Amino acid sequence: MIFRLRKQLPAVSADAVAYFATLWGAFGLWSLFGLSPFEGGQWAPHVYGTLVLIGLAVQTVVFLWEGVYTTKGSYLESAAANRILRGLLISPIILLLFSYMFQFVQISKPMLLTAIAMNLVINPVLRSLFGIHDLPDFSSRKRPKKKLIIVGNGVAGECLLRRVIETKSNSYEVVGFLDKSSERVGTQIKTNSKQVRGAVDILGTYDQAGPLFEDNRPDEIWINDLNMPSDQIENLITTCRTNDIDVSIVPSIGQYPAQSLEVEMLDFVPILRPRKVTKLPLYESVKRLIDLAAGLMIGILLLPVTIPIAIMIKRGSEGPVIFKQKRIGTNGKPFMLYKFRSMYTNTNPYGISPSDRTDKRITKIGRFLRKTSLDELPQILNVIKGDMSLVGPRPEMPFIVEQYTDLQRLRLAVKPGITGLWQLSLDRTMPIHENLDYDLYYIHNRSLLLDLTILWRTLFLAMRGI
Repeated sequence: MIFRLRKQLPAVSADAVAYFATLWGAFGLWSLFGLSPFEGGQWAPHVYGTLVLIGLAVQTVVFLWEGVYTTKGSYLESAAANRILRGLLISPIILLLFSYMFQFVQISKPMLLTAIAMNLVINPVLRSLFGIHDLPDFSSRKRPKKKLIIVGNGVAGECLLRRVIETKSNSYEVVGFLDKSSERVGTQIKTNSKQVRGAVDILGTYDQAGPLFEDNRPDEIWINDLNMPSDQIENLITTCRTNDIDVSIVPSIGQYPAQSLEVEMLDFVPILRPRKVTKLPLYESVKRLIDLAAGLMIGILLLPVTIPIAIMIKRGSEGPVIFKQKRIGTNGKPFMLYKFRSMYTNTNPYGISPSDRTDKRITKIGRFLRKTSLDELPQILNVIKGDMSLVGPRPEMPFIVEQYTDLQRLRLAVKPGITGLWQLSLDRTMPIHENLDYDLYYIHNRSLLLDLTILWRTLFLAMRGI
C-alpha cells in the first residue's frame, strides 16, 4: 500500500489539497454569510485542524478501498471516474457519522453539503492542474499475461482485439491472428479507434495452426470464426490439446458481436440471444425530473453568456442566431435540434459536418464557438422540452439513421443526450455510428450514478481544455 501511495503521490497530493481547499472554502463561505460551520456555533483552530486531519484520513482510506490509487478502468474511463466520484460522496458521509459517534465536533449538515458540492468541482480541477490523467495498472504486475492467438479476423477480429486492449486489467496479450485465406497473411489487424490503439500480425492460415503454435507457444486460442467447418474446429481443438493449449469459442450472431449478446442457462444448456434494452421506468422518471430542473437552472445561469454570443453571431454574418436541424430521437422520433449558428447561411444544413476548424463554411465567431463547444448551449432548450437529456447517445441526422443496421438502431432505444461516453473519448472526431461500443456500454449500464459520472468527467475534461 505504501508503494502504491508513493507511486501515486501526485494523485494523493491533488486529492489532499482539494480536500483542504474544500473545507477552507466551505468554512469561508459559511462565515461570509455570518453562519457557523458547526452546530452550536463553537469552534476553535484545533477543532478545525482535527476535522481536517480526520477527514483527510477518511477520504484516503475510502479512495484506497474504492481502488482509486490501485487499478485502472477500461478505455471508456467511466470506471475510474466512477470510483473517484463514489469516494468523494462516501467520505463526507463517513466523516459525519464519525463526528456524531465520537462527539468531537458537530458538523453543520448544510455546510457539509456545500463542501461536497465544492469538492466535486475542486477535485477534478486540481487533478487536471497536477496533470493526472491515468493511473498505472498494478494488478497486471502480479502475474504474466497469457499469450493469446485469435482464430478468425476481419471486422470481428478487430472488434475482439479492441476488447482485449481496452480491458486494461485483463491477463491476455494478443500475439497474432490466424486467417482462413493466405492472401492476408503478413498483414496486420488494426483497431479502428484513436482511443484504443493496437496492431497485431496475421501469422498464417488455419491449416498452419500446428507449426505456428509450436513457434509462438500460445497459452490459449480463441475461435472467432463460427463459419469454420466443424471438422476443422475439431482438428484445431485436437491440436490444442496435444500442445496443452486452452481453447475458447467467441460467439456471435450475424451482425451482433459478442458484447451485444446475452446468455441464459437452461439447466446446463446455454441459450444465446441478442441482448435487449431493459426498460427502467423509475430511472427514466427520475432522470427526466433531474433534466428539467438542471436544464432550467443552467438556462438561467447561462443567460449572461448566451446574450453576448447571440449579438456577436448577428454582427458577424447575416442569418438567424439559432441554427435548427432535424435529428432522430427516441424510438426514431424526429425533432428539431438547436445550436448557435457557426456556419454561413448558404451552407447545406445536412452536409458532412466540418472536421477542420479552418473549413471555409465556418464563420469567424463560429470557429470560437466550435472550439469551446459553446455552439451546443441552445440544446438546453431541447433538454427542457424533453427531446434530449443531459446524458445519452448523440442524435444523428435522418439520412444517416436510414442506413442503420439493426444493431446500430439500438442507439434509438434511449433518449439522446448533450454529452456521453463517446464525447469524452478520443474517438469523438470520428463518425458516431462507427463507434457504437460507447453507446452500447451506456445503454446496457445506464444509471443515475453513471450519468453523474459522465457529467462530472465532462467537467473534468473541460477544465483540461478538451
